Amino acid sequence: MKQVFCLLILLSFISCKNTVNKTQKKVSDTVIIKHDSIASIKNDTLPRKFISYASVKVYLDSLLEAKKDLPAFEEQKLVYDTVGNAINSAIIIGNLFNPETKSAVLLYRSGDSTLNCQVFKNFGNKWIKDFESTMGYYKDDEPEPIKIQDINGDKIPDLKIIKQFDVSAIYLLEIADAWVYNGKTFTKIKDFDNIGNAEYDSINNKVCSYVSGGSGMFTAFEEYRITNNKATLLKTINCDYNYKNENFELTINNGKPFFVEGTEVYKYVPRIYQSHIKEQLKE
Repeated sequence: MKQVFCLLILLSFISCKNTVNKTQKKVSDTVIIKHDSIASIKNDTLPRKFISYASVKVYLDSLLEAKKDLPAFEEQKLVYDTVGNAINSAIIIGNLFNPETKSAVLLYRSGDSTLNCQVFKNFGNKWIKDFESTMGYYKDDEPEPIKIQDINGDKIPDLKIIKQFDVSAIYLLEIADAWVYNGKTFTKIKDFDNIGNAEYDSINNKVCSYVSGGSGMFTAFEEYRITNNKATLLKTINCDYNYKNENFELTINNGKPFFVEGTEVYKYVPRIYQSHIKEQLKE
């Protein structure tokens, strides 16, 4: 029973592993747009002011120009008004996609329900827009929505934008759009936003997913592979706690359910989660 209880804690931990850090970062990075600049909020007595999406874009454009001579620069923040409404404000500059070419990625709210992403390349000390995309915006408390990493196994960094980030007491849900980069162009990965909490497994060249529910007693794991610019589902593992037998009921690819002890569950989940589960269950 002790091991089962530890596993339940761990499954919740996997779902919430970054929640504390993200929350702390959100508090320290809280800012307010005032006119066309950003100033730190000192207290909660500031007058309520409307923060326009255009003001955020103006600020990011000013940073793009002011920091263009730096080898690298990053500022990803959730911008808040004094009422508590969040507006994305993110910029990353550096050799992001190519070691020989400096690039910049900007992300900002362009409307109540839309996020806008722009990618620039630096030529002759001038920024040239290379790529732009608009995506649906949902609830987002993610202070670092821009992720640049290889997600299809070609060793070339790709672009992932987190457009939904919901946190509850039991689990978090992160939904993103992603684009593969072939060295010249960005191509959107179809169905990538079907993957909850997507995390790339570079050893097996898979994108893994977990989504918890039922107060942490149920967790669904999935494995995907990015082929032909599409997220293809390879495997589904449903893990549900069995109260009667105090063990876990597993179903793989909608097959026949089977039961395993808590100490054996790690063997059936995606590789990137196995060590966390196994370590937690050590006597």
